[in-house]
Amino acid sequence: MKTIFLLLCVTFSSLVLFSQEATIDSKVNFLKDKELGKFEFNLPFDSKQEAVDQYAKYYINYFTVDFSETSHIVKISMIENSQENRKIIIRFLGANQIQNVVIDKRSYTLLDFYTNFLQ
Repeated sequence: MKTIFLLLCVTFSSLVLFSQEATIDSKVNFLKDKELGKFEFNLPFDSKQEAVDQYAKYYINYFTVDFSETSHIVKISMIENSQENRKIIIRFLGANQIQNVVIDKRSYTLLDFYTNFLQ
């Protein structure tokens, strides 16, 4: 019983410690920029230019990506700003190990974020 409890505690704490979140500074600005097909996310501090560029190359038909490794801000500009193409942003974030998006101090899973803000 102690072993099972210890295993559950270690599993839960590792999930919490390694949970990667992207943040959005302003919901109002995000919704305005959505109409323009431009999105800005603050990625975790350990995000690297090479990794972001590696994943971005798979989505060049949908959007362009500009990442600053010093500020950890990724700017996404849609080629065609459609609901279907915005869905691809979720794939890009997931490829970068992002599991949640925080907007206005509330955390959303990627699916909830898409449903509430990108559709």
